[in-house]
Amino acid sequence: MFQYEVRIPVCTLSLEAALENSAAFWMASRYCNLQCRDVIEQTASRSPDALHLRTDQGKALLLAYGIDRLMWVTTCAVLHAGVSPEWAKNAVTPDYPLSEAAEWCVRGSIPALLAFGEELAEYAAGFDLIQASDCASTVGSQDLCGQLLVLDPKVLDDAHKDKQFQLVLAVEAEQGSFYISGISLSDGQKVTLRRTSFLGVLAPTETAAA
Repeated sequence: MFQYEVRIPVCTLSLEAALENSAAFWMASRYCNLQCRDVIEQTASRSPDALHLRTDQGKALLLAYGIDRLMWVTTCAVLHAGVSPEWAKNAVTPDYPLSEAAEWCVRGSIPALLAFGEELAEYAAGFDLIQASDCASTVGSQDLCGQLLVLDPKVLDDAHKDKQFQLVLAVEAEQGSFYISGISLSDGQKVTLRRTSFLGVLAPTETAAA
């Protein structure tokens, strides 16, 4: 059985939103963002061509931090610099306060970051995933027992970013519960994850496709 959340998922909430119920998660994610920033800067400082997924350094970054963290930190840096490439539009929501991301923005060549970000976006596009748009509803705070839920891809490590690993049948998911326990459809094992780890309830048409 593979493990969910082998690394701390990226928290894309603003600090204000996180303070309501996810402050510890936001702080843990922030710490990982800062670590990721430092390693990206160190990698870029060694060689102008090091920031590419085809290089050993790029592969090491991907293995250490995963596609989600690399994409988040790189995108925040580019947007904070006032550049808005097409690949960055879906990585950070329009209402996210970029001023909060200033401390983990990578310092260095913006053209190099743009090229790296485009590579990351192409890599991320290769995953076959169920999206939030495929869900009939969000998880909210309602009772979800018996519902087929969709995991947020950020909960999965890169090796398991596939729709077959996203589906969980909720078994213990009472109204207002912080955690949800269920059966993973990938291997039949019981898993327990935060309610915020799920995108929503799978739509009936997608259930048939899955």
